[in-house]
Amino acid sequence: MESVHERNAAATSRTFAAAMRERDFETLGETLADDVVLHSPITGSFPFEGREQVLDLLRIVRGALEDLNAVAEFGGDDTHALMFDARIGRQKIQAVDVLRFDAEGRIREFRIFIRPLPGLTALAAALAPQVAARAGRGLAALVGPPARMQAFLARVSERVAVRMLRRSFSRAG
Repeated sequence: MESVHERNAAATSRTFAAAMRERDFETLGETLADDVVLHSPITGSFPFEGREQVLDLLRIVRGALEDLNAVAEFGGDDTHALMFDARIGRQKIQAVDVLRFDAEGRIREFRIFIRPLPGLTALAAALAPQVAARAGRGLAALVGPPARMQAFLARVSERVAVRMLRRSFSRAG
């Protein structure tokens, strides 16, 4: 039998997913605890802390995502995972948000995982100038080109890796 806490967590997960899809940041903010912490897939060195900081980041992230769709949800009492498909330009991504909830059923922590690597680097390239612009125009001009180069190298590396894997494993059969 499902607990009240689990029902609240499931309802919050669905509300969060719908609010992200619809760009409804007011509702999105209502799903977040005041002291929410977001762990980025891009860096493990800087957690985003607090509702306002996390909402600011989610606005920027959502602006970069096209065709965002929740494809699955699963979880237990205080932890749920949402799986998403989206695009950044022509690059398709798959993401998993692992959400942990407080006693009121609001999101207190989440960790985001994104694949494939070219998708993650495309996201970093899309976000870098906007995030850096908050620190000053000069920094924004500096981070854009290296982030785009990293995304380019990830796309090229994936193409090479796919060719190598096809050759390696088509012979193994």
